[in-house]
Amino acid sequence: LAYPVEAGVADQLDKRSFVDLSDAHFAAYMRRPDAVTYAAEYRANYARAAEWMAMVSRVLERGAASPDSASVFARRVRDSLPDSGRPLGAYMARTIDRQLGRAALIRGAGDTYGFWLDYDRAAGAAKTPRLSSAARAVIQRLRTQYR
Repeated sequence: LAYPVEAGVADQLDKRSFVDLSDAHFAAYMRRPDAVTYAAEYRANYARAAEWMAMVSRVLERGAASPDSASVFARRVRDSLPDSGRPLGAYMARTIDRQLGRAALIRGAGDTYGFWLDYDRAAGAAKTPRLSSAARAVIQRLRTQYR
């Protein structure tokens, strides 16, 4: 759960333009000799944030149902998310920034579990993909346990 937070917040500095550009402007960017070669893949994975969020939610639910195998599920998520969750984290960070403000984004950078819960709250306001209630409960329990 930590890497999407760390990388997603950092990506607000140097990869935000990959997703902010219109398709035409992005195509023009990709034709430039200094274009970042993985920008198209990053942009495509960012666009699939709803799919990745649903997968994380399902894995958290399974981990709660079978705590003895939670680490297996966690590894499966980490290995399944493109770029270890970086584009998903960027999507989450962007949603928090837009809905809850920069202060919330900064605060979340130092609180992995709080970041996930803030994202879910922001997603509710933005009407974007949310975690399931069971997944939110798992994150809240982890936050209480490891605080």
